[in-house]
Amino acid sequence: MRGFLYVPSKGAYIKFENDRGQLIDIQPQEQKSANYSPLELRGRFEPLMVYEGSSEKSVSFDMRLYFLDGEELENTVDKIRSLVYPVRKGKLHLPPPVVIFVWGKTIKFRGVVQDFGVSYADSVYDVKKGYAYTAQVSLTLIEQRDKPAHFDKVWEGSA
Repeated sequence: MRGFLYVPSKGAYIKFENDRGQLIDIQPQEQKSANYSPLELRGRFEPLMVYEGSSEKSVSFDMRLYFLDGEELENTVDKIRSLVYPVRKGKLHLPPPVVIFVWGKTIKFRGVVQDFGVSYADSVYDVKKGYAYTAQVSLTLIEQRDKPAHFDKVWEGSA
């Protein structure tokens, strides 16, 4: 399966496979839930569930990174790690960048990184340089839209 993370503000890709020995195993999981609250009505034995809205859509996945060069692995982990930190422009602190996650033809997701985690457990290390050859990276992205999909339709004909 082919996929990547794209950072539009940087014009940069983090590809999930290449010809230099990098191999990434990913098992993405997409989630969205509806929120309900119980409404007690006289004469009913059980409450009526009333829809209140829905949560933001999210995609989470674990990546197993394998590199032939430990320094290249660490540079890739640093790039992914940077997606959870605010961007600094002079004295301003802007929110972390929007990313686009693509996994085959199944998932295309625009959002921001909410959670990042990395583990080097069970990794083989380069004894001379001190770099690991493998890493387990966990990411959770939450959907980020500039405006809701129905926005234009709702405002048609308004002046």
